Amino acid sequence: MKNLNDILASDSNARQFFLTLPEDVQGALIQNTNQIHNIDELHFHAQQETNRKY
Repeated sequence: MKNLNDILASDSNARQFFLTLPEDVQGALIQNTNQIHNIDELHFHAQQETNRKY
């Protein structure tokens, strides 16, 4: 099953989105890499982390 690393390696839109996120949010997403299986989940988890941190 795909995880965050696979998505970032294969999807340029996901990679571009990920790189726009603050470093602390990126770090939190990397910590949860196995919970992210597609770009929709990437957006969801990024929003969750952003809400939690800001």
